[in-house]
Amino acid sequence: MDYNEKEKKWIEEYQDSLEHVGEMITAHMDLMKYFKAKTYEDAFGRYLEACRPILESLEHRVVLDAKHRDDYIEEMAKQFVYQLSVDSKGKRKKGKLEQYKIILALYTVPMIQELRLDISEDFVKKVHEFWGDSNPEFPFQIGTYSELKEGFRKKQFCYITTAVCEYQNKDDDCYELTMFRRFRDTYLREQENGEALIEEYYEFAPQIIKQIEFIRNEDEVYPLIWSNYLQPCLRLIETGDYEACFMLYKGMVNTLKERYCVCC
Repeated sequence: MDYNEKEKKWIEEYQDSLEHVGEMITAHMDLMKYFKAKTYEDAFGRYLEACRPILESLEHRVVLDAKHRDDYIEEMAKQFVYQLSVDSKGKRKKGKLEQYKIILALYTVPMIQELRLDISEDFVKKVHEFWGDSNPEFPFQIGTYSELKEGFRKKQFCYITTAVCEYQNKDDDCYELTMFRRFRDTYLREQENGEALIEEYYEFAPQIIKQIEFIRNEDEVYPLIWSNYLQPCLRLIETGDYEACFMLYKGMVNTLKERYCVCC
């Protein structure tokens, strides 16, 4: 098939995108520090524009050869997941996969859909499929930008103790939440920088919970949070050892912030 100069350029751009498609995540590893109410929308918009050329190159390639549309979508999706999953020596990037998964769920997949290209939905499905096949221990849920944005605007994101208790089918006025709120409103508020610590917690805790929801690993995470942190904290509150509870709770918070790449 003969192509004009514009079409030849589209083909070259597609081939270049294939080589660099993994950079839609690897070149944007700082995104999670913007996953908060005041900064998410702006960060998402910048990310969308940065990634647009790669997705549009796939769109253009499909336009040129519609007969092989599915083949091109599959080729780029497979290359994308491969570049994320395997390093230059062919070894799995085990230490990076959880971070990649989080960005995939909260930025990349919503961004691809938000572009509303003809290839968007099918490309997302293929990325999700290939990621699941290559990295089954790091699943994530397909979500949309509007769901995330509205969650911030309506302040629908909840907090760690509430989320864990809801997972256990406990009411909002259950014994456990009542005890934790009493601990917050008495002991914690009376500590030096207590109010600042509470405000900081209110800033990042919803970010952590939303990541857990979108990644769909509540069954893995919430029982561990309960058994390793919240249940021991509750026992310490009951015995009046508030300082030990405070230190354990801080440990939980720092561990979760590190795991989910959350910055205040």
